[in-house]
Amino acid sequence: MQQNNSDNENTKEKDLELNDKPKTESAVRSNSKLSELASIIRLKQVIALTFISITIILVMKFLLFLV
Repeated sequence: MQQNNSDNENTKEKDLELNDKPKTESAVRSNSKLSELASIIRLKQVIALTFISITIILVMKFLLFLV
């Protein structure tokens, strides 16, 4: 009876270890997805700021050309 209980505890521990592995793998996967998303957002901000800067420069040159 004692042996049976210890076997059950060992299998429970192994099951818990196995259950933790997919969680850590999915956490790593979701973390990499978040970092990809963050880099895309940063890239879009750079593109938007560049576009705004070029637009302002062109408008200023056009206004100075009229004067």
